[in-house]
Amino acid sequence: MNVKTVFFACLVVISMGLGAVEAPVDGCHFIVGTTYSYVHGTDSSADFLIYKVDAAGNKLWRKNLGGEDSDYLWSTSYTPTADGGVVVAGKGNSYTHGVDDVLVYRLDATGAKLWRKNYGGIGFDEPNAVLQTDDGGFLVVGFSDSYTVGDRDFLLVKVDAAGAKQWRRTFGGGDDDYAFSVCHTQDGGYVVAGYTHSYIHLPSPTVPDSGRGIAPPDFLVYRLDATGAKLWRKNLGGNLTDEAYGVIDAPDGGFIVLGQTYSYTHGYQDFLVYRLDAAGNKQWRRNYGGANYDSGRSVARTLDGGFILAGRSSTYTNGCYDFLLYKVAADGAKLWRKNLGGDDTDEAFTAYATLDEGYFVMGTTYSYHHGSDDSDLLAYKLDAAGNKLWRKNYGGEHDEYGWD
Repeated sequence: MNVKTVFFACLVVISMGLGAVEAPVDGCHFIVGTTYSYVHGTDSSADFLIYKVDAAGNKLWRKNLGGEDSDYLWSTSYTPTADGGVVVAGKGNSYTHGVDDVLVYRLDATGAKLWRKNYGGIGFDEPNAVLQTDDGGFLVVGFSDSYTVGDRDFLLVKVDAAGAKQWRRTFGGGDDDYAFSVCHTQDGGYVVAGYTHSYIHLPSPTVPDSGRGIAPPDFLVYRLDATGAKLWRKNLGGNLTDEAYGVIDAPDGGFIVLGQTYSYTHGYQDFLVYRLDAAGNKQWRRNYGGANYDSGRSVARTLDGGFILAGRSSTYTNGCYDFLLYKVAADGAKLWRKNLGGDDTDEAFTAYATLDEGYFVMGTTYSYHHGSDDSDLLAYKLDAAGNKLWRKNYGGEHDEYGWD
């Protein structure tokens, strides 16, 4: 094994805890979302859907998880575990203390269920990401109106390896605040990113955002210590809608935050990336996109110190929307751009670097499906230059999707 291969293998192992979904340790991939084809309840209910596939995209196993009611899983809300298994965290209606609960399953490498837990209060509690922590436990992040200062707040639930709750934290202001991503920090703490209506740059908070009835949001980023105590809070953005969906640790101890923007655009909506230092100070800001709607959902490190960005585009497309990927350097300079998809809507929600120095991308497709006119989960494997090696869609006769 050469030096470059050894370095890349080490990078993948290190980055397993960073918050963006990363490659499983065995070289396989998990493909996750929500299913209406394979359910435990009625035909109109939904279940979590998890596939494990090999490096060529061939199915090793498929599991649907849930109860008699509808349970929803997003394609960003899972983490491979060090033992080859997976933890998934979704919105549960089947097992709940209130309206919706955070519903978490842990599976082993064969897909066997190790445990199921639900966490929440009397209101809405919904996860958007889950991270395996240094102590072998997990941190689930999302939003809640069960435990809040304002309308909805960031929600963090820390559990041990068996799913027992260790602590719960909420953060936010007097309005709605939604957490979508989490990563480790080099000192053992966490950074959580999402968007806020409580802390914003809009000059006049009384000016409503189109269609929302409230002021347009900013990126919102919190840095926490290992116990979940707040170290700092930053809001980032302009005078229009800016929403963060991904955050990862940068090699220098800072952070990369990705989302979508109406404030800084080449057209209507762009990918938006901030690079922050360890104290949350802005080092640079970049926006990527074209004349129409381009929105970022996923960010991950690459071997050369840069980043892979993924989302959807109506600017560069073969149909309504396509998967859109940018490979960027450490300073944010664009190295290449790729759009992938068919003649209908295709949206990417997760992308990461693979052991062979290529990329794996996952999302939802209406272009390629097993049903008559429904959606499937869609995965692409790309080489280092972003060229397609294979494409697979996964699903049944009804809808499967990665995001609501």
